Amino acid sequence: MNGLITTDSLFGVTITQSTLVTDPEHGNEFLQNASGTIYQNNRTLDTLTNRSDKEMSERSYYYYNAKNYFAMHIVPEAGKEYEIEIKYPGMKTVYAKTTIPDKVTIEKLDTTRIKLPFVNEYVSDEGFLCQISFTDPPDEENYYLIGIIKSRSHDMNSDGIWHGDYMLFTCDDAIVEEELKSGSGIYSVAFSDKSINGMAYKLTLSLKFQEIGIPLLPWEPAPYDTIRRTVLHFRLYSINKEYFTYIQELNLFYKNYRNPLAEPTQVRSNVAGGYGFFSGAAVSSDSLVFKY
Repeated sequence: MNGLITTDSLFGVTITQSTLVTDPEHGNEFLQNASGTIYQNNRTLDTLTNRSDKEMSERSYYYYNAKNYFAMHIVPEAGKEYEIEIKYPGMKTVYAKTTIPDKVTIEKLDTTRIKLPFVNEYVSDEGFLCQISFTDPPDEENYYLIGIIKSRSHDMNSDGIWHGDYMLFTCDDAIVEEELKSGSGIYSVAFSDKSINGMAYKLTLSLKFQEIGIPLLPWEPAPYDTIRRTVLHFRLYSINKEYFTYIQELNLFYKNYRNPLAEPTQVRSNVAGGYGFFSGAAVSSDSLVFKY
């Protein structure tokens, strides 16, 4: 079981069956008939419902967003603890719990149009320099994750589609301690407050027009004739220390993967009775909206 539950969406997790590395069909298989229950202080809050294979295949997700089981009603709240129990026929019952940190708010989002290094005549050399302003709470340890989601809508007045794709960006900000990558690009950065405790800060990153597409690249056709709105959701996740450490271990694992000279990397699991990682985050969001 894996899941990062957030304060801006329904409670959801990924439930899969792990296989041995020696298995000829090695990998993780999404389970369709599991049952899940969400508790708070030993009180049942909700149950989990399976998302179909068809729904999963119609969307593009990164590993921690590929959720196949969702609550019917519960949206997690900051400062609250949640426990989850998963049952599946013929397998052990698994449990996990997490506490969601308090939210740190994005106070301002500034963008400046910039020129980027030239690649070739088929790739735009323009982009945005983005500054995300927030204030770290004093006298406590805080940990953060930042990502950008691009959504598209048919309705120019819609608030966007939250199951959009994570965007790739560049971030050389000195505060960044960990990068989450897909291929050669970064889709999230993580950091602690050890150098900014109690301070106001502006994190800087750059975003290519090539990643945004229309309307900034007018020669690129819209995916559907009815698409009229693109929204970039800048998301500041307040995460706990346990999840930040998990990201560090996961990155070290990928760095050492298939290196016979590297020390083995143990990636932690906080799921009792099984494997995986379950955590929560309070989310603050600000947006850039393009209508066309």
